[in-house]
Amino acid sequence: MTVGSLLKSLQSRARQRRLPLLYTGFTVCVFLVAIIVTFPHETLIRQSLDRATAGSDTTVDFRTLQFRPLFGYHVEDLRVVPDRDEAFELRVAGLQATPSIISLLVPGRRNALDLELDIWGGELAARLAGDPDDFAITAAGSGLNLEDGTRGLLPANGKIYGSAALELDAEGTDQGRTVDGTLILAVRDLALRDLMARGFKVPDLTFETLDLSVEAAGDTLQVRNFVASGNEVSIRATGKIKLNRSWKRSMLDLRFELTIDPDAPSGLRVLPRLLPKRKNGETFYDIRGTLGNPRIQ
Repeated sequence: MTVGSLLKSLQSRARQRRLPLLYTGFTVCVFLVAIIVTFPHETLIRQSLDRATAGSDTTVDFRTLQFRPLFGYHVEDLRVVPDRDEAFELRVAGLQATPSIISLLVPGRRNALDLELDIWGGELAARLAGDPDDFAITAAGSGLNLEDGTRGLLPANGKIYGSAALELDAEGTDQGRTVDGTLILAVRDLALRDLMARGFKVPDLTFETLDLSVEAAGDTLQVRNFVASGNEVSIRATGKIKLNRSWKRSMLDLRFELTIDPDAPSGLRVLPRLLPKRKNGETFYDIRGTLGNPRIQ
């Protein structure tokens, strides 16, 4: 046997041995893809949500969920009802949740999830990172429609209109018992319509801008800055909110000042008459009680 024929024989045997390996590898890949595609992701997540909210007043539901390899989960019509006895619900038209590849590959990095939400007619992007002990979240949103976001939150037929942008940077425990961070909210063309106070209809109010800055520390929200500016009415407020596991029972300790232009329409100039009387020289009011039952003093 010549050297050339020997080499050809060895190459032929190598190919024959390689083919079973290739077939086996191909079969394994097809099997894994089939598992990923046919795995009941939606059923599993629904069951997980049911277990997570069991015994609480909160419900979470969605219309459809799709798993897209390499792109994560896409959810349509996500609905979160914080309290079954209240009309308010958080609705998200579309949610894309994508695991951070870097956080999965780099040792020591907390698992992270990138979120893109179509919410309240606008967009919100967030990153949620966490481990068994704590979590961190950063978010930025724009074009958020306040009418959609506050539907069911106000009593009677009260309405809030406007377009908002927000920035959030916070961290805390996985159960949300303590949270530290900041929230910055900017609203343009804010309008309050058909609100009631002490049994009387509040005159409709319009503000060109509203800027809010809040710091969270433990179970307390500190309102560092709240300024709503309009041509006829302006409001400034500071104070704190002591959070409760039941949102409506959170305690209020706020102070605000109300300024009305002397040339404002008569309907606005009578607004102070709906509020408690002030001592001579006082320009501020206190808000006490709870979020579910606030009292102006």
